[in-house]
Amino acid sequence: MAIIFIIIAILIIVFVVVFANVNTSGGANVIPPTATSKATQVSTQKPVVPYTPNIQKEQSKMRRVNVDRVFTIAPNGSELFKKANEAFWSGNKTMLVDETAYNELNDMWHKYRDRQLALAKTAEYNNQGIELEKANRIEEAIKIYEKAIALSYPATHAYDRLMILYRRIGLYEQEQRV
Repeated sequence: MAIIFIIIAILIIVFVVVFANVNTSGGANVIPPTATSKATQVSTQKPVVPYTPNIQKEQSKMRRVNVDRVFTIAPNGSELFKKANEAFWSGNKTMLVDETAYNELNDMWHKYRDRQLALAKTAEYNNQGIELEKANRIEEAIKIYEKAIALSYPATHAYDRLMILYRRIGLYEQEQRV
């Protein structure tokens, strides 16, 4: 019984060695090393470089992006938005874009994030200003609303309240500035 296992193991080893030689030689006839010169032996021992077609090189310049993020930041009707829509309706959660489009999306994402942070900070300042007005701390409320305006977020609450507060305390030049 043990002899059968040894014979099977030897056959497997021979098969693997023969199969490995056929794969490394590309299926061509294998010339025994004794029949070649040393220079030829050295040249046949070079590592095989895999073939990389131009398609793979082009794909390496492609970047994968989340379709939901594209929907969030790309303008409706833009080429990126249309491509994201196609990917979404194909059931994909990601899509491939070239390096230029990826950089454009990255810039759009940073601008979007900055707008969202400015909105949050403006809302925070507006809420603080409202509380200060309720406590009748007008000068402090004015300072807070001025901070909100300095963020340059296109919200009107701070502008409206500043004009009202400046008029209330008699600073008409400041009211006109706002």
